[in-house]
Amino acid sequence: MTIKTPYIPHLFGAEAHSKLTEKQGWLTAGVSSSIAWPQDDVWVFYDGNEYVLHGIKSDDEKGTPCLLTPTSQALRDEATTRLYKFASILSWFKGGYVDLTGTIWGTRPALFGSRDTFTTLLDGGKFFSCNYMPLIDDEQTRIALAFMREGRRLQHVNAAYSFLSFYKVIESQFKDKNKKIEWISKNIDQLENHNKFTWRSEERR
Repeated sequence: MTIKTPYIPHLFGAEAHSKLTEKQGWLTAGVSSSIAWPQDDVWVFYDGNEYVLHGIKSDDEKGTPCLLTPTSQALRDEATTRLYKFASILSWFKGGYVDLTGTIWGTRPALFGSRDTFTTLLDGGKFFSCNYMPLIDDEQTRIALAFMREGRRLQHVNAAYSFLSFYKVIESQFKDKNKKIEWISKNIDQLENHNKFTWRSEERR
């Protein structure tokens, strides 16, 4: 499978913020993130769609970290799915997680969120980049990335649920149970910085 990694256009600060006034109809998602979130607004054009990462010190002075994409109210569900996919790919690309805590639609950006769910240090807007973030067209890969994002979010919340999410990453890639067991047995010794589990014969049944 060939993965495309095109250049991803970015705008920062006032230029990015001005994009929020160019269109009517925006879906806004509150975020909880472990990746460094920009202080100023960042606009990116990824896979044919616009996204704005609203910075903690943006021009509107609300200081609400969130993720926005333009859409009509009729296409709100489609845009929500698109935001989740973008968040999953961005999470994987940045080596952390971006979790959506809720969405709201309005003719103009309706910023909302909570700093209590924001869990990482902030990055300067102009230094934020997702240049050459891969385009993921394969649905199985998208599902795996969604479970990975969920597992990373739960790592320091609930170890059991986190493990289950990571296991689903593997499970989602195999329709054949025997091939899944074979893959786990072959790769389990590559685990690092975690307690290793004994792969007992009764677990294979």
